[in-house]
Amino acid sequence: MTNFLVGLVVGLSLATMVVIIWAPWRTVRDEPPLDENVESRIMLGEDPERIARDLEASRARQRTEKDWDTEQLEALRELDEPGSAPESG
Repeated sequence: MTNFLVGLVVGLSLATMVVIIWAPWRTVRDEPPLDENVESRIMLGEDPERIARDLEASRARQRTEKDWDTEQLEALRELDEPGSAPESG
C-alpha cells in the first residue's frame, strides 16, 4: 500500500510539473521578442516600470509627420500662420 501511495504522489508530481512547463509554452513562443537593449536592462536589474517609461518616451520622440492624420496637420498649419494667434484682451 505504501508503494502505491508513493507511486501516486510521484506520478501526480510529474504530471503537475509537465502541466506547469507545457501550459504557457505556446503563449511564450507567440510573444514578440524583447528589444536587445530592454532585455539587457532587465537582466542588469533595472526597474521594469522605468524601462517601460523610457521606451514610451523614445517611441513618442520617434513619431514623425507621416504618423499624423490630415486634421492634425491642418491644425498645426493654422497655428503656424501669421495672425492666427488668439487675440488677448
